[in-house]
Amino acid sequence: MSTYGLKMGQCEMLLGSAETAADAAVLELVSLTPDYIEWQDKQIATAFVSPFEQDVAVEDRLTALLQALLQQHTALAQPQPVYLILPEFAADDDKQLNATLHSIMQRMPQILMAPGCRVFPYGSAGALMALNAACQYLQQCSDADSNVWLIAVDSMAQQHLLARYAQQSSETTVVLSEGAVALSVERGDEVFLCFHAADALPSATQSEDTALRALFMQLAQRAQAPLARLYLPDCGDDNQSERWLQQYVHLHGAIDSSSQLVFPAYFTGELGACGGLYRLWHLLSRLQHGEFSAPVAQIEMSLRQYRAISMLMSAKPQNKQAS
Repeated sequence: MSTYGLKMGQCEMLLGSAETAADAAVLELVSLTPDYIEWQDKQIATAFVSPFEQDVAVEDRLTALLQALLQQHTALAQPQPVYLILPEFAADDDKQLNATLHSIMQRMPQILMAPGCRVFPYGSAGALMALNAACQYLQQCSDADSNVWLIAVDSMAQQHLLARYAQQSSETTVVLSEGAVALSVERGDEVFLCFHAADALPSATQSEDTALRALFMQLAQRAQAPLARLYLPDCGDDNQSERWLQQYVHLHGAIDSSSQLVFPAYFTGELGACGGLYRLWHLLSRLQHGEFSAPVAQIEMSLRQYRAISMLMSAKPQNKQAS
């Protein structure tokens, strides 16, 4: 695989726990204080942008989040390529996907009609797939100043998700959230995408995720030095945690005692597809400031079948003053 140089540009956010990118930047320094809603006789911890309403369709809630983000940040309305990252859908002809795209086209046609628009309905794994696709596009683009907007939206304010977490043990501490994130990337030499791989394979069991195992082994083979950081989508969901924990041994060679495991979802709440792009922003912002001399990797897993891994490297010398 080719190595791509890139630079992160503007980033805008609307999260249940932070309304701006500036607020999001300090989330890990403050405690997330959730609201609780009762569902199936259980108290579910939430951090929603707006109160949960049972009679609001998922596509309407997703569109409202996108609208709120675009209304706050007019730069997103400019004609430029948009790679839209959506929740995981079962198939290309899934009715929910069609309903979501129809809703966005009706209320915000500028997104889907943007030149070179692409849709990635793969959950949080879609963020890394979109980044890889954007790097390929920018590499081939004749305009050196061109950029691509990666835009992700998702909401855990859905009845089937509330029911799923209500059925888990009382020890589970997942905070369900929602949001929209827009991240601009352009061609540059500040960060390098050194390795990317993705796979889609439904798992027979959560603990026997053969696709994730294969991706871990590929990462271990490509990492020429132990990773400085490994970003994981763990949010406190025991079922999801078990998937990567069972395959962690296959990262031998890519991880040592100096490697730091990072779990941003513990201070944002579970953001679904939006969480993958939030973690990518967290990773890129630190690499771009030269905080790490060793490579950094991010792993994403959707609820059902999509996984993706990317390894990136800073082009700057390590900033010893970085916090």
